[in-house]
Amino acid sequence: MHQCSESSAVLLSRPKKVHLFLFFFNGFCNEWHFLATNPIKTNKLSSMKLISKLKRITTAAALLAIVFSFQLSNGTFAQQTSTQSTLLYKVSGNGLKKPSYLFGTFHILKSDYLQQYPAVKKALDKTNGTVVELKLDSTMEVKMGAAMQLESGTISTVLPESLKDSLNSYLKLELGAVLTSFNTLNPAGLNMFLTILQIMKYAEPKINQFGGVELDRYFANYASDKGKKVVELETIDEQLSIIYGSNLEQQVTDLRLFLQNEKQLVPLTNEMLDVYLKHDLDGLFALSEEIKKYSDPNNPIYSTIEKRNTKWMNQLPDLIKQEPYFIAVGALHLVGPEGLIEQLKQLGYEVTPIEL
Repeated sequence: MHQCSESSAVLLSRPKKVHLFLFFFNGFCNEWHFLATNPIKTNKLSSMKLISKLKRITTAAALLAIVFSFQLSNGTFAQQTSTQSTLLYKVSGNGLKKPSYLFGTFHILKSDYLQQYPAVKKALDKTNGTVVELKLDSTMEVKMGAAMQLESGTISTVLPESLKDSLNSYLKLELGAVLTSFNTLNPAGLNMFLTILQIMKYAEPKINQFGGVELDRYFANYASDKGKKVVELETIDEQLSIIYGSNLEQQVTDLRLFLQNEKQLVPLTNEMLDVYLKHDLDGLFALSEEIKKYSDPNNPIYSTIEKRNTKWMNQLPDLIKQEPYFIAVGALHLVGPEGLIEQLKQLGYEVTPIEL
């Protein structure tokens, strides 16, 4: 087990900033909610407890890696497929006895957002089950937290001196912390932590105007509560291998690029939430292309996006042939020549936009 650094307490020495981060993720588990609603008390926790809490916080960041690694950086498509301003589509024809439905989610948005769009619940109630990328549970959260940790050593020993200096300056400015506060994290884990930290400064007020649970979790829970089927398209191990499976050299490169391009990347990523709330899938696609300009084109994650959609399309036709399903996946998986909408059309299905 990694030993705690004495400087770990510094991480929570600025309650306002840490409170904002924790409050943003308070839907994931009770302990995060405790920290979010008791920012002063966290200063009194022992250093061991602080590290424990930090690991739980980074698990929350891992949950959101699905957003930023799999969707926001999706740049593999050569062109866009024009779509109507909606997030909900009916899939029919091609021998289907009953239609299924396809919905594009934004993983960190909460379920009360859907209350203003009754068409979504109507579609849910017409199906016999729900398909999601992954149904999260507590065991997966442990795996996610572990994936952000170094197998051995500390992050201070794997980073070049120039990057360590830049990170220490950045962390001191943003959190009043130092790099050793994050010694157990791998570079990809720290990158994700810092990315989410910056994004939530902008997104937190917009996200927290809606209560409930995250959209994907809501759709899975809704089906379970009604005794319907819940089908997962991937396993947690598959997702984590893509997000955190790159070698340390690639992780260090990505972390350096984040620091270099943060002022360009963060506003673009923040804008994606605004565009999503307008139901503009084409706009999301355009922003993801712009984000790619500030990322490492050699990052192997780019070659996996198309493969994931193709893998899902090996499962979805058989599912919807048997019975109607509500398919809820990240919004950017819907668009583009290799997106689910276009691939379903190529197989002979009618994919009809439903006005929200």
